[in-house]
Amino acid sequence: MEKKHIVIVGAGFGGMKLAKLLAKEDVRITLIDRHNFTLFQPLLYQVSTSMLSTDEIAYPIRASFRNNEMSSSLWHMSKGWIKSERSF
Repeated sequence: MEKKHIVIVGAGFGGMKLAKLLAKEDVRITLIDRHNFTLFQPLLYQVSTSMLSTDEIAYPIRASFRNNEMSSSLWHMSKGWIKSERSF
C-alpha cells in the first residue's frame, strides 16, 4: 500500500509544527516555502542592533528534518493559485 502524501504550504510556526508532528507518522511530507529557512521575526530588531547574529534567529528547514527520509522540502515563489475543476 502506498503511503499517504501530505503537502504543507508555508514553513512558518504552524507549518513547521505540523511537519514535525507528522514526521513521527507513517506518511510522506512535502513542505513548500518561498525561503529555505525559517525565521523568528520577533528577534529581527536585535539583529539590526548587532545584539544577535542572523544564524541565531534563522534556521535551515532541511536541518529540522535531516533524520527523516520521508520528508522533503521545496522552495517556490508562488504568483497565485490555480483553481481546480475537481471538487474534493
